[in-house]
Amino acid sequence: MPEMPDLPIHVYERIPLAEAGMIMGFVLLIIHLSAVACPEKVVGLLAKACRDIRFAKVLLVVDCAWAVALLWNSPNNPLRISLYDFESIRTILLVSCLLVCAMLYKYPTPNMFGRVAGTFLLLTAALPLSASYMREETLRELIPLWWYPVLTAAMVLVVKPYLLRDAAEWMGRHLNTVRILAAAGTLYALLLLVCAFIFY
Repeated sequence: MPEMPDLPIHVYERIPLAEAGMIMGFVLLIIHLSAVACPEKVVGLLAKACRDIRFAKVLLVVDCAWAVALLWNSPNNPLRISLYDFESIRTILLVSCLLVCAMLYKYPTPNMFGRVAGTFLLLTAALPLSASYMREETLRELIPLWWYPVLTAAMVLVVKPYLLRDAAEWMGRHLNTVRILAAAGTLYALLLLVCAFIFY
C-alpha cells in the first residue's frame, strides 16, 4: 500500500489554543455584558440588522471573499484548504461561490441577513475549532461545547434565514429572558477566559 503524502498544516491549525480562547472569551464577554446591561438596545440592533439590506450586502461580500480565499488554488495562498477527494471540483466550487454571491448581491431578498450571518458563523467557527482540535489541555472542550450548537443554528439560518428575524421579534417581547440568557453567556465567557489564562 502506498503511503499517503503528508498534507501541509493549515494556518488555522497553527492558531494557539490560548489566544483562541482569549479572543473568543473577550468577544463573548462584551456581547453578553452589553445584552445584560441594555437588552433592548442589543435586540434593537439585531432587529435593525435583519431589515438592513445594505449591511447584509456588506456581510455577503465578506463571506464571499473569505470563501474564495479558502478555495483559491495557489501554493502561495496560506488560507487554501485541502478538498481531499473533491479536489477535481475546486474550480467549479470557486466559480459557483462567485456566481451565487453576484446573484444575491444584485437580487437581495428581504431576509438575506439571516443567510449571510449564518454563513459568517460557519466560516468563523473553523478558527477556534481548529485551535482546539486534538488538544490535551484541560477543559479545551469548552470551545466545541459552544460552537456545536452555534453551527447547528447557523446551518438552519442558511436554509431558513427568516428565523433570525422571528428570533429578534421574540427577544423584543421577552427582554427579561434575554437578560438571563446573556448572564449565563457572561459566566461562560468568564470561565473560558480563566481557562485560557491558566490551563491553555
